Amino acid sequence: MTRLEAAALLDPVNMLNELDRYEDYGGLHGAEAQAEAIRDACRLAAEALRLADLRLDQVLWQGREAYADSD
Repeated sequence: MTRLEAAALLDPVNMLNELDRYEDYGGLHGAEAQAEAIRDACRLAAEALRLADLRLDQVLWQGREAYADSD
């Protein structure tokens, strides 16, 4: 699953239509396949949020260093 596929699956506007695509996923069928697709999408989303938070912390830290250097 790509990040874009995960985003489409987790988007409430698209979720029901996207779930129809996962009737057969990774050797699983029906509800099990859909549940596994949602778990995969959640893993990717969680990873992306952690990475975004880390990057934000780095940007904020760099801003503090630049401010401290200006004294």
